[in-house]
Amino acid sequence: MPTLEDAISLAAEAHAGQTDKAGEPYVLHLLRVMQSQDTKEAMMAGVLHDLVEDTELDFDDLRGRGYPNEVIEALRHVTKRADESYQEFVDRAGQHPISRQVKISDLEDNMDVMRLDSITEADARRLKKYRRSHKKLVGQDGPGGDGSGPFSGAARKRRALIEMLQNRTPEMENWIGRMGAPNPPYERKDFVWHYLLQSFATWGNSRGHDGLIGTDENYRRVTYEVLEGIPKERRPDHIEEVLRNAKVRYPGRKSQYLSENVEIVRKMGGLQAVRERALDQTDAEAKIEFVKQFKGIGDKYARNFWMDVRHPDFEDKVALDQRIRGITELLGRQFESYEAEEQFYLEVAEEAGLTGWELDRLLYNFTDHFERAIEEA
Repeated sequence: MPTLEDAISLAAEAHAGQTDKAGEPYVLHLLRVMQSQDTKEAMMAGVLHDLVEDTELDFDDLRGRGYPNEVIEALRHVTKRADESYQEFVDRAGQHPISRQVKISDLEDNMDVMRLDSITEADARRLKKYRRSHKKLVGQDGPGGDGSGPFSGAARKRRALIEMLQNRTPEMENWIGRMGAPNPPYERKDFVWHYLLQSFATWGNSRGHDGLIGTDENYRRVTYEVLEGIPKERRPDHIEEVLRNAKVRYPGRKSQYLSENVEIVRKMGGLQAVRERALDQTDAEAKIEFVKQFKGIGDKYARNFWMDVRHPDFEDKVALDQRIRGITELLGRQFESYEAEEQFYLEVAEEAGLTGWELDRLLYNFTDHFERAIEEA
């Protein structure tokens, strides 16, 4: 059976020439992780934890060299697979006692910024990811958990979110009041086209709203009436020019979608007719399916479309975007479907005394506020 010295020699040989973010030999990082462990098997796993991921060697090579199954199994848990996200990898690492401790030590060493000459924006993003993962692993009880997920802090974080939703700032209260405001947007004749434009403006980056919807010079050039009057073959180029001026993401693809959507509205009979057909849909699910027939509109934006116009059928719906899913990750939660994740947030909303719409708008518009509360829990 290989000794710890053998493992150190193997790591030094396999990682020869590799350096860390500070430009130092990578093996020094491996040795620091190793020295943080308290058993021989854990120390072996510590010095070899990046071997399979970052070198040509694999688990069969380690087995052939006689490394014990306990070490190999720990290394399997602490080696990221190509088909899993970073968060899934961290969750899996936390399910084995040795790999959990190795990963904690790995993260702690990677979070030591004193070895860096400067911290770039990319470094800052990476450090934030490392801190989140470290907090999860440090707070973990181990396999099985308490029924609320593998991390013991999950219930505490959920409670912190609910408390912040209950203890709202005056600015948050203003947002909540909008649901019952008079003259809801769906009363306007062009509401379908206007909110299609808004969906495309914010798809990829919400800042596109200011450039397209909030800039009259650009907005006037993509109203339905204007676009309908432009020959079909010239219309995409016209739309793309406007979207580029407005600094909207993916202008080429979106210009094609919007041009096709002009034809869809025209075939339905125009703005007033499409508005009436949209509002005549019997329930929330039917309204979602109606909007999804427009090019470029999927589940998320079909829900968001109706939530933006404050339609009462959508008081208990949540549009899961990247911001809300970032909160899901902070909470240490994973869901098998869109519906399961939405149901989780509807239950949170109910406990906080909110509708799904109110929770959605608060989490979207005050993301940083809620993320800080969860991180501090």
